[in-house]
Amino acid sequence: MPRKKGNKPKTRSPQLVVRVPAQLESDLLSAADGLGVDLSNVVRMILTEHVGEYIERGRIARERRKAPPPKPTAPPEVCFQRALDL
Repeated sequence: MPRKKGNKPKTRSPQLVVRVPAQLESDLLSAADGLGVDLSNVVRMILTEHVGEYIERGRIARERRKAPPPKPTAPPEVCFQRALDL
């Protein structure tokens, strides 16, 4: 059966549940109030603006984990001379 005109298919948005300290909640609410948006929108804005940075950090961390460990270097040779030889 074809869809009725004007009815868009609903897309499901995943939900995240995150616990935050009371001070962080207060800061987020303050930011939301200043921007004139609700808490959900300010969190979405923050995530959207900064997720690229965390993707890059993850890429770098993954490369470091995959890289072979550095070869140990030989300790420098130490030469002790007797005080009389100087």
